Amino acid sequence: MIKIIQVTFLSLSVMTGSVAAQERQVYSPPIVLGDNSTADLRIIEEQAGDKTARFSLDLCYAFNVDTSNGVLTLGDFDRVLLPLKIDGANLTGTAVSSEAKRQVSVNLQRRPAGQGRLVFSGTITIGGKSYPISSEPTVGTEPSPETEYVNVVEKPEGFDEGTSPNTLGVKYRRGALPQLLEALRDANVKVDLTSTSVDKCASLRSGEEYLRIVAPPEETQALVERLRRLPDVLRAGWSAPLFWTPSVRVSGARWVTKGVLDRQKIADDLAAVVAKHIGASVADTSWDPRSGELKVSFKRPSKLFPGLGLTENYQMSALVTADRFGDTDNALIWGPSISGEVADERAGGRLSFVPLYLYAGPPEGIIINIEPEVLAASLAAESRDSSNSAWVKR
Repeated sequence: MIKIIQVTFLSLSVMTGSVAAQERQVYSPPIVLGDNSTADLRIIEEQAGDKTARFSLDLCYAFNVDTSNGVLTLGDFDRVLLPLKIDGANLTGTAVSSEAKRQVSVNLQRRPAGQGRLVFSGTITIGGKSYPISSEPTVGTEPSPETEYVNVVEKPEGFDEGTSPNTLGVKYRRGALPQLLEALRDANVKVDLTSTSVDKCASLRSGEEYLRIVAPPEETQALVERLRRLPDVLRAGWSAPLFWTPSVRVSGARWVTKGVLDRQKIADDLAAVVAKHIGASVADTSWDPRSGELKVSFKRPSKLFPGLGLTENYQMSALVTADRFGDTDNALIWGPSISGEVADERAGGRLSFVPLYLYAGPPEGIIINIEPEVLAASLAAESRDSSNSAWVKR
């Protein structure tokens, strides 16, 4: 009996060694599929020892690409994955694309170019139209691991630069976005549409897509559990913040007691500190019901043309949360961001102003930056040490 076990074990070892000897090289020769199009071509060589076992071709492409939406890339994306027949230096194959069901034919020749490089030449024909492959030498690389374009942390121990209590990440089966959005219609959320179009080819190849959602921190735990029960959701959890990183930590149950925020005290304290810093008065405070962010409006007399009696109106946004779910007395301030504009608010005829480009800010108007160390000192709180990211009392 012992001998049989030893022989069986040896047999498995040999088999495992054979599988381990298989290697894959991915070549990416350039290809242009005409105007207003994009393509990602991969020619995959599988080797057994020092011999080629098989070649395959993976082409993701898009026609009618539209980038007029800024960061959103629109177009008709398609993909074909086909094995290539090896006949000496020739590689040929035919298949139907997965999305548009176009006929795709490949007729290539390969030759070595030294230093582990190969040259592929020939054509790829899509729907009856042929496109040449660049004859530039290309180097084989190991297959890259899957990229998580929206990070998903299922059980964060605490919140930091990598996860925010009001930002969720969802990984779901490709094509299920309409159903996912429909399920979110009655939820108290904001949807980040840019997260759905990071890499269309990666989605085609993996069969998976990502979505980022913003919601009030106190509602995210229940929302994550709800998302996980949806049939096409593969993973749901907390994700990186859209705009900010935590810059100040307030400790000692001043703002948070056992994980429960005192929103009124937070709004009063933070608004008063910022108002003093910028020399303004507080006009209004509120909490965004869909993102959980604190919104504060300020007013101050403008220093521009004092004789005209102009006003500067400022809006501050900040996310203030507990540093983790559960029994904690620490609060994190994410942000804040402060922007403003000049206004004429006198009675009678009024001037109107084009937004100012002061403080090298974006075109929204005047931008004011409050350094975390200054804000922390005003609140007797902590800010990050830039050298080691530790919290330091100010």
